[in-house]
Amino acid sequence: MQWIEERFKYEIRLDQMTADVHLSKSYAYRIFHQETGSSITEYVKARRLKQEYLLLETTSLWVEEEGKTRWFPNGPYFIQLFRKSAGSTPLQ
Repeated sequence: MQWIEERFKYEIRLDQMTADVHLSKSYAYRIFHQETGSSITEYVKARRLKQEYLLLETTSLWVEEEGKTRWFPNGPYFIQLFRKSAGSTPLQ
């Protein structure tokens, strides 16, 4: 989790993560799920959304552009994830 926290702003590749922490991919997936109840991918997505919450409070970028410039492929996808996670749209 510390490895992810230090790198969530960048592209995260499972092969790089497992090499850095000296674990096999299957073991890393299994132990991460046992400890967090979440997959690595879902955890990273949630961490990035948490960062977006903070950024939306402190910047004046257009909502869709904010998500697109960081980690999400397009504005509507970002809004969909945000709504699912937060229960409201980023604008709300």
